[in-house]
Order: sequence, then structure tokens, then C-alpha cells
Amino acid sequence: MAIGFEDDFTLGRLFDIDVMKQSSVHQLSRTDLGMPPRRCMVCEKPAKECARDQTHTARELSEAVERQYLAYCSSVGNGGLAAGL
Repeated sequence: MAIGFEDDFTLGRLFDIDVMKQSSVHQLSRTDLGMPPRRCMVCEKPAKECARDQTHTARELSEAVERQYLAYCSSVGNGGLAAGL
């Protein structure tokens, strides 16, 4: 369910939802669940690599977030809100 939200909702990539096992203090990773790792919003490489290596500038990340937001506004027919940015 959490992976579906992150992958399928237009703004889902802006969230990082951790799933915990009740009997453990460790979170379940996407790979634990047989899923591919999260992709970087800027370049589509594995997000952990880009975060670890600080591959992208704050501006590049901000622009990627803005693109996601504008895509969401377009998809819900809320162009007026997006136009105010």
C-alpha cells in the first residue's frame, strides 16, 4: 500500500513512507518486499546513490519537486493554483 502510494500518486514521490514490522524495530525496504529501489526525481538513478553522493544541487531538487507539483495541479484541473507560483 505504501509503495503504491509513493509510485502511483502524482505527488507520491515527494513522500518517503517507512513500513515497520510489528515484531521488529527495523523498517522493511523496497527490496525486502521484492520491489526495485526508489528512483531519483532528477535523473532516475537509484535515489540512495544520488543522496549519498549529493549528486544534485538544492536548486535541481527544488525544480524537480515543482515539476511534480505542477503535474499534479494539471491532473486535477487546478491550473489557477499552479499559475500562482
